[in-house]
Amino acid sequence: MLKLIQYFFELCCFFRSPAELPPSPFMFFTLLLAYMGLYLAIDLLYIGQNWIWSMVWMVVGLNIYMLVTMAIMTFKRVVLRIFPTLCALLGARMLMLIIQAPPEALMKAVEEAGLDKAGWQYRLADSYLTFLWVWWWFIAGRIFAHAAEVGWLLGSAIALAIQALTLAAVMGIFKLAGF
Repeated sequence: MLKLIQYFFELCCFFRSPAELPPSPFMFFTLLLAYMGLYLAIDLLYIGQNWIWSMVWMVVGLNIYMLVTMAIMTFKRVVLRIFPTLCALLGARMLMLIIQAPPEALMKAVEEAGLDKAGWQYRLADSYLTFLWVWWWFIAGRIFAHAAEVGWLLGSAIALAIQALTLAAVMGIFKLAGF
């Protein structure tokens, strides 16, 4: 287990490749369950997010990442890389969730307390989250670039498009539901 965590850390630091993971459905489903548990635990318990909001974000985001990954790998005729790519994305995202939880909790606490958002703590947390978002964009882009044998720029564009599609889908769902 420790070797797997170390692998994902090294993947996030751009030292490893998603190709080093085996094409294992068991590993994928294990990481998927771990991701869902971690995501909900951090969102619901640590940050105090609404459970409906958390579930919709998680389910929509996961489905879009899986569908786009399967479509790209099928189009590029490298279907054996679907599971390693999804495992790399899930493992790296879990590490990012752990890293981003403290500043998100700080920002949520400031908002709930009605404090000034112009304070240096809030701005620092916001800047840190922006840095983490860009870092995640690079990580996911590099994973897609290696897995689909495309350039780094195209891999990053795919990752950015997935993020934008997820945001649009979630906002559309909540608008239809009247939230």
